[in-house]
Amino acid sequence: MLFYIAAFLVFMSVAVLPFFMMERSSFLRERSNGAYGVVSWVSANFLCSLPGLALISILSTACVVPLAGLNGFGTFFAALFCSLVAAEGFMCLVGARLLFACSVAVGRCCLLPRHQHT
Repeated sequence: MLFYIAAFLVFMSVAVLPFFMMERSSFLRERSNGAYGVVSWVSANFLCSLPGLALISILSTACVVPLAGLNGFGTFFAALFCSLVAAEGFMCLVGARLLFACSVAVGRCCLLPRHQHT
């Protein structure tokens, strides 16, 4: 159950692509006008996304860990939070390099779990 919750939330990071693509045109316009640079925009975007990711992680952890009967609340929260941050960052990287339709397809293919046959 814990794996499926984490995998579902990480897979849903594909939802960041439409917002990233909407911001992309305004970022390119403002960057060409010299309003700000790439590092400042990426840093601000990263810092602004942290509270939302923390809220999603804490709510999911609060629902799942007691139901599973685990004692590792902080461990699951940290693992889920870090995986969501990494997945959202990866999707922003994919969105920056590819067009929207390609980004969704590549992002979903990269985030799909691989089944191993024994």
